[in-house]
Amino acid sequence: MTVGSIRDAQQSGSGRSSPPEAGVTDPNSPVLIQSHLLRQQILARTLDVVAGRPDRGFQLLGRGEAAIAAGLTRLESRTHRSVRNMQRRVPFDPGNGLLELNRRSERRGLRLELIVAPSALRSNRLLTSLHPTVRTAPVALPMLLLDDRVAVVPGPFDSNGDATAWLMRDEVLLEQGRSLWSRTLALSVSALAQDSDAPLTERQCLTACMLTEGAKDSQIARRLDVSLRTVAGDVDAVATVLQASCRADLITKLSSSDI
Repeated sequence: MTVGSIRDAQQSGSGRSSPPEAGVTDPNSPVLIQSHLLRQQILARTLDVVAGRPDRGFQLLGRGEAAIAAGLTRLESRTHRSVRNMQRRVPFDPGNGLLELNRRSERRGLRLELIVAPSALRSNRLLTSLHPTVRTAPVALPMLLLDDRVAVVPGPFDSNGDATAWLMRDEVLLEQGRSLWSRTLALSVSALAQDSDAPLTERQCLTACMLTEGAKDSQIARRLDVSLRTVAGDVDAVATVLQASCRADLITKLSSSDI
């Protein structure tokens, strides 16, 4: 789960209305209703814990972006089979360490699945390059299922306005979460057309990440062990995908949460 998506989920439950995603024009959509009902139960349970009533089914994972990212890193090492990730949006933010966390999971042989709302592809045009197997479907409740035995879900903002993320172990709600994943997966479609390659290669994605760190072409060439000409070509490829008019425009777009 990305920190940005947790924040979005909390805002969507704070009285602001969001336009329906493509394909969910019917307010009686079973998946949409199931998502909102589960979110209401999660919010009620986490608020009980905040109010001082312990709940063995819920535990605070982290408060604030740094703490949530650290909590997800700890969970990664305890996950052995699968990561099923369902998000409304996935901002491009190499600095939060979650891209590297995904790479580590892939190296360990975990099965990574990602479903995002269609709007996520518009707000992050590198998403299909970073996650070539990403699928799109209506997503009203961000959720991370780890080995199908524990879920990471968004909770209420704290008193400082920071996002919170929670571990959900309650078996009744976990079964609802697993059911929601299965139904959402059945509605989903691949974000990439059949037999299409990702817009950018893995090396070009790494180049984009290093550009956000302020790395110069010579530094990128040394770190990736390629020629300056190759780096220039990779930078041009990233600029083409993001429709950047020049290098300064490219850096600005890469530095934005929405690209």
